[in-house]
Amino acid sequence: SPNSDLVKILASSTDRLEQFLLLAERITSIKAKHYSLELEETRIVDLIKNSVAEIAPELERNQQRVSYDLCPETHPFADSQLLSICVREILHNAARHSPQGTEITIRTRRDDDELSIEISDQGGGFPDDVLRNLFQVFIREDVGQDQSLGLNLALTKLVMDLHGGGAEAFNNPEGGATVRLTLKQAPTTVPSSSS
Repeated sequence: SPNSDLVKILASSTDRLEQFLLLAERITSIKAKHYSLELEETRIVDLIKNSVAEIAPELERNQQRVSYDLCPETHPFADSQLLSICVREILHNAARHSPQGTEITIRTRRDDDELSIEISDQGGGFPDDVLRNLFQVFIREDVGQDQSLGLNLALTKLVMDLHGGGAEAFNNPEGGATVRLTLKQAPTTVPSSSS
C-alpha cells in the first residue's frame, strides 16, 4: 500500500541520516584528536567474516556473493571496532554500487610488516574526477544514490592513517573497483592449531 511504502522510505531515510551523523561525529572526533585508538590483538579473518555477516541481508537481496582469498591468519594490533566499521562500510558500498548477481572479492596479503585488505567489486568503478578526491570529506560528485559514500571513505582514510597505514582506491582493468586498506604494524602469524 502507499502508506506502507511511505513508512519504509521514511525509515530508510532516518537510518541513513543517523548513519550520516554518526560518521560525521567520528570524523570530527578523529580530526580534533579527541579519539585515541583502542589497540588490541585483532583476528582479521574473523573481523572480515563478521563484517560480511552484518551486510548479509543486503547481499541476499542483491543476489550477490562474496569470495575470499585470505592469507594465513594474522593478528595485528588494531582498533578492531573502528577497523570493522571501515571494512563493513566498504563492503556496503561495493554491494550498493554493483549489479545484482555479481561477486565481491575480499583478499588479504602480508608483505614484511604490512598487512593489506582488498575489497573488489564488479560495479561500474569510480568516475575519474571522483577517484582523484575520493577520501576527502564531503566529496559530492556522482557517487550514485549513497550520499554517505564520501563520509564513509573519509572516515576509513582517517582510521587507517591513525593506524600508521593507509587507504587507496583504484578501478580494475577488467571493470569494477578495489579499495585497499593497509596496516603498517608488524602482525604476528598465529599457528592454525591455536586458532
